[in-house]
Amino acid sequence: MSPFICGATKPNFGTDRAADPERVAKDLWTHCIKHVDQKEGEKLYRIFFYDCPPLEKKLLHPKTNQLSRLGKIPYCRIPPGPS
Repeated sequence: MSPFICGATKPNFGTDRAADPERVAKDLWTHCIKHVDQKEGEKLYRIFFYDCPPLEKKLLHPKTNQLSRLGKIPYCRIPPGPS
């Protein structure tokens, strides 16, 4: 399991669970399925997850013309991996 996904799951699932790939997969499935309203006939078709560090590029916002440094956005920072 990559350092990125292990670090990203540690705050939500705990350090011991984040080190085990099978446990992480099961925890993510459980988290996602809780958001499906089965009483309304909703079904979970697929879970996509992007397991790589965030883009470090600088982009120009199309409306504000302000430069965005993607690697500096708080939710895009790479969390520390499990110790």
